[in-house]
Amino acid sequence: MLRRKAMRRITGFLPFYAYVALLAPGLGALHPDLARAQDVAGTSEGPSLSHFTTQERASLQPLLARGPVALVEFSEGEALPGIVFAANVNASAEEVARVIADPARYPHFMDALDSVVITGHLEQTVSYDWTWHTAMFEMRGSYQMTAYSPPPGHPERGYRFAVQSLSGDLGRGRFVWRIYPTSAHECLLSLAMRVDLRDANYIAREMSEASRSVNRAVNISLVSLMVLGTRREAERLAHAPPRAASPAAGGPTFLGFDVRSLASLLRRGDVISLQMNGDELAQVTSMGRMGAPVARVRSVIHDPHAFGATLIPGSSVEVLSSDNGRQVFEWSIALPLVGSSGTMALYDSADDVLVDGLSGSLHAGRWRFSTPVIDDNGESGLVATGIFDVSDTSFLIRALVGSNRDFGVGLAAASQLMVARAIRNQAVARERSAQR
Repeated sequence: MLRRKAMRRITGFLPFYAYVALLAPGLGALHPDLARAQDVAGTSEGPSLSHFTTQERASLQPLLARGPVALVEFSEGEALPGIVFAANVNASAEEVARVIADPARYPHFMDALDSVVITGHLEQTVSYDWTWHTAMFEMRGSYQMTAYSPPPGHPERGYRFAVQSLSGDLGRGRFVWRIYPTSAHECLLSLAMRVDLRDANYIAREMSEASRSVNRAVNISLVSLMVLGTRREAERLAHAPPRAASPAAGGPTFLGFDVRSLASLLRRGDVISLQMNGDELAQVTSMGRMGAPVARVRSVIHDPHAFGATLIPGSSVEVLSSDNGRQVFEWSIALPLVGSSGTMALYDSADDVLVDGLSGSLHAGRWRFSTPVIDDNGESGLVATGIFDVSDTSFLIRALVGSNRDFGVGLAAASQLMVARAIRNQAVARERSAQR
């Protein structure tokens, strides 16, 4: 029987990703000057999944104190980028490991699953079949998970769970859980994932072939749902106090952090910081290298036509007014069922560029863009912070997000990253054109 939570959360799954595919063609590739190969060797199943090193985990601590952090790697050639998603957990590493080691209980705290059936168990390896019902179709798959405990005398090495997709409707996929103890009652949980929809069933394959952005959005949404659900369950079993929440106030801010401290990570991909207010998403920030000087990047952000095309891919833009550096523009998407429109204002505030939603879809959205110089050659970085509701667009996306906050977190992260990568693509293209 289809549970109510599955109906709430997934009704819009297929229309939404068709929507993303239509609106975001070509945003998945990275300028080749920024791409870099994986730090670890590939396997017969494809490129290996990377992880956060000890030094990288230390550099990320100021961000992890605010909420989960993700690294979305750059794509290179035909290999799909991996995603590493990490979050602090108020439970011991052993308690989190017990949650992950029991796939049969996943449906109780991961809304993406309706059932899990254990099909085999041998020493540290467990095989299981999963089922995911939606209002329109059903997905199935078979996974195999192997658990690795820390070596005797080295608890700091943490736990690792390697999962391989054996078959199923989501295509080839691998993911690796890592649990690093940080104190007797706290740990860092990370999940590295790469799901390739190009080998999935017909529906998912058709969506994926339209744009790499679909693959990326699926991976980000799934990894956030899995980590946040697991964290909540582990903290519940550990009787951890609820996460503190305070009334939201003001616009997006991102102060007191040196992007250069993330140099090694930004060579591998873009970093996403999710600032939480209790268990709710307060704001999402993407950080990345732009491959162009500051002036070129800011020229893209200051151009309503260019910016509108990055914020709402596929949109048309009309500038309504330009007064004292404040530009008001209207954007619209003329597509059946998913068509929407809105009005926004773009202006400078000190060294940042701000964009405010005024009316229509995304009317309550607020964005702040800063462009720090990140190396001695004058390359620009981009710190893009947004406060917005991904469901404030069309009824299809509202149906998708429903009441599932974890899935909404992943969609917000994917949307913010789409904006940042589109700005980079346009900045690089303008820089190349200027140098000809």
